[in-house]
Amino acid sequence: DFCLSRGLGDVYKRQNLPIGLATLLAGRALIEENEGIGLRRGVDVWGSTLVTAALMLGVYAIVTSAEHGWASAHTLGFGGAAIALLAVFAWVEARLENPILPLRILGIRSLTGASAARALLATGLFSSFFIGALYLQQVRGYSAFDTGLAFLPTSLALGALSLGVTARLMRRFGASRILAAGLLLVTAALALFATAGQHDAYFPRLFFAYAMAEVAAVDAGLAAGIGNVSMQVSAAIGLAALGTISTDHSRLLAAQGHSLSAALTGGYQLAFTIAAGCVAVGLLVVLVVLRSPGGARPSVAQARPEAEEEARAA
Repeated sequence: DFCLSRGLGDVYKRQNLPIGLATLLAGRALIEENEGIGLRRGVDVWGSTLVTAALMLGVYAIVTSAEHGWASAHTLGFGGAAIALLAVFAWVEARLENPILPLRILGIRSLTGASAARALLATGLFSSFFIGALYLQQVRGYSAFDTGLAFLPTSLALGALSLGVTARLMRRFGASRILAAGLLLVTAALALFATAGQHDAYFPRLFFAYAMAEVAAVDAGLAAGIGNVSMQVSAAIGLAALGTISTDHSRLLAAQGHSLSAALTGGYQLAFTIAAGCVAVGLLVVLVVLRSPGGARPSVAQARPEAEEEARAA
């Protein structure tokens, strides 16, 4: 399969295992346990089960569509079952006293808008990592170590922004403007990826693409837990869809007589183009949904009560 790399998967497993163990030990030492309400006092077991099953079926339908076809009974059946389970999930949530997703929270425009923007952003960001790594290794012939070095600009950009730069910019210009600027940079980065060919040098095209790819991930204050969930869920579904689309297009190009390298490049370029379009739609959501009424930017003092109210609602 064009979009699966055993070697790349093995590298990720080896890298994630020590990080996971360190996180587990640190959490055990530092996180203070809080007693939960327990199953007998209203934990939303049904809602959790329904939404998990719906997402599993949806991702499975997308991933296996390359084998069975998008319009096949297999894909439509599992996709329809996923949608049906989501409908049942919404029905259950509307009737529970302590639902995992209170439907009233969806009425908060800034929260739903930011969550939608983050969901679209996640598709682009995860594609830049996964498909970008496949491109570097399968098309450009990079080793696992060289691929890690190629992604170094992303880590450096995040490290620099975490030093307080983003917080100061948000206080001065407002969160929605900073997010809009970040989404614009991510869209530009993915557009650079979409035009990368088989023989493009790492510098400057790929270097600047990786340097810009994570700028919009600094979105403190724009969404609470529901935003994080929407980002992770959309990342899984979006990556599955883009991987499948990339695979189908690469197979088509190979069947037309293109070399393996050219076919893979064409598939990856299509995936990056779609990812750039998703992030561009996210930018549109930010500009339309999250803009301040009348175009005025609220001051920090005015914005804080609203943010606290939304956090309590979340």
